[in-house]
Amino acid sequence: MILVLATATLGTALVQYSSVQTEHETKFFFRKTAIFVLVLPILLVSGALLSLVFFPNLALPIRIATISAVGVLMYAISLVNNIFLVVYERGEVIPLYRVAVTWSQILLIIVAIPFFSGIFKLPVNGLYQSILVAGAGVLSAYFLMWFQEMDPDVPDIDRVEEITNSSLVGFLVFSFSIATSFFPAESFLRALLVSAVLMSSLGYLQAHYKNAITKKLVAEYMFIILLFLIFVLLFN
Repeated sequence: MILVLATATLGTALVQYSSVQTEHETKFFFRKTAIFVLVLPILLVSGALLSLVFFPNLALPIRIATISAVGVLMYAISLVNNIFLVVYERGEVIPLYRVAVTWSQILLIIVAIPFFSGIFKLPVNGLYQSILVAGAGVLSAYFLMWFQEMDPDVPDIDRVEEITNSSLVGFLVFSFSIATSFFPAESFLRALLVSAVLMSSLGYLQAHYKNAITKKLVAEYMFIILLFLIFVLLFN
């Protein structure tokens, strides 16, 4: 698992290395851009490995499909990251930026579900599981704010606001994770619920920066979370 994670991390860094060699960011591994670029690959590979290890009853075709899906998703993640890095380097939005924003949010939820499922299978205290899940939520929020700030319609996000908003997302994810740990629910259902909370938190955060928060939007997110919460309570 360590070798696979190291390969995925180093491979991503090498693939994206030339895209961040601007006059402002010449030392790739010591700049914050490196962290943002590595968020999705690390969550994806970690989630796949944890799922393969802690779900031993998966049939061989499903395991092969999972490994193949990791390759496809890794390619999609590289494309999305490359678009963001081009926008970051040029300092102007390109037509593909809007598509990359949409796909990045989809990818965040896709990789979060198996990652959370694997975390909830770890043989450790529920508190430690929730801390790991909250950490993933914080990183996801930072990643969202990184590419949102490239949008000229979004005001500059200062350091205090980054810490506050990412901490809020982490807190919400942590709260639902620790609360559902007291229920005898399947880890996959818990992962769906916590992923829905993450999706709603990030969607709300994006709407906040776009000044597009409406009652309908809040109601939709609350309905999605409530729906998955009912699943967790009913299917033990």
